[in-house]
Amino acid sequence: MPITFATPTSRDTLVASLAELDAQAGALWRSFTPEEFFTRPPGGGWSPAQNVAHLRTGTVPIIWTLKMPKWLLRALFGRAKRASRGYEEIRERYHQVLAAGGGAGAFTPRKKPLPRDPAQAQAKALEAWQRLIPRLAAAIVTWPEAELDRYNAPHPLLGKLTVTEMLYFTLYHLSHHAKVVAGRREQST
Repeated sequence: MPITFATPTSRDTLVASLAELDAQAGALWRSFTPEEFFTRPPGGGWSPAQNVAHLRTGTVPIIWTLKMPKWLLRALFGRAKRASRGYEEIRERYHQVLAAGGGAGAFTPRKKPLPRDPAQAQAKALEAWQRLIPRLAAAIVTWPEAELDRYNAPHPLLGKLTVTEMLYFTLYHLSHHAKVVAGRREQST
């Protein structure tokens, strides 16, 4: 199952890319049986459920950031002092940080035993996922595009990013995890 979307260059193309990714990743997560969803791959790595949990943990604060009053965002993280970098630059910077040993840190999902009712637990996780990207997109469109470049937000590995850069990172991060899970699934079949 290939995960593809248009490279974003604006607020509107970012929202469109998120919608494309949401449809593909949602289909991927739903394609697992409940037992598969909670099973870690042989040789290590996170289960699909752990990937979904990690993505929710990393994306919900972005939604909060976008809903924060701009005066508070400016007071906490400052105004941007440079132009936003593009999607490709943010992706490359993230790869550099990972190659240098960066990891999920506090955003690492906990290891849990198989739930008592895997089907119910999967349904609950997927219901939460189904609301995530639409909430993010709805928060993005409340911002005029120029303001996305004016404010900073903190990233635990990449430092201060403009809000535009944080959104580019978020799109890439969501796709990265979906591609890893899809790739592992293809290798196991």
